[in-house]
Amino acid sequence: MIELSAKKKFLSWVIQCIPLKRKEAYWMLNYLLKHEALLQHVTFVEKALSTPRGIIITDHSIAGLGLEMRKGNKLIEDSQEIYSELRNNKKDELYLEINFVERESSYLYSEIIEEHGYQEITQEEQNEFFDSLDAFLAEEEIKLKKRNLQHAIDLALENNDRDTFIKLTTEYVALDEKRD
Repeated sequence: MIELSAKKKFLSWVIQCIPLKRKEAYWMLNYLLKHEALLQHVTFVEKALSTPRGIIITDHSIAGLGLEMRKGNKLIEDSQEIYSELRNNKKDELYLEINFVERESSYLYSEIIEEHGYQEITQEEQNEFFDSLDAFLAEEEIKLKKRNLQHAIDLALENNDRDTFIKLTTEYVALDEKRD
């Protein structure tokens, strides 16, 4: 959870330094800044419109409406309606995205940005995840086979079973080569 003081510092900086596309966005940010109880329920995220209750505010150089909100399946573009939604639902979780040029290089931005559980996973991300999972499981399977072979090799040595020992060590070496 991000400290309230960090959220306030970031909002103050945005209000003073970022040329937002719509003047109503400044009003919203000032409203949040002045109402700590509401600001406690604000989470700064990326892709806020993929959350149940999210607002996007953009600066003048970034494509977009400048101020828009999603509540459930409803997209709200009217600033009065957005303001009313904030004022009437102060205890509801709010996800806020502020898009501005070079935000990734802003240390204030990096201090307040959080992940949310509503982000959609792209097919590429999903494929990457499953590929790494497959690789991990394959590695674990090889480790298990090697442990079992080591145990069987030890038994073959204890029993002076030369043929089994040679067969098992050949398998063990093949597993080592398979890993490389």
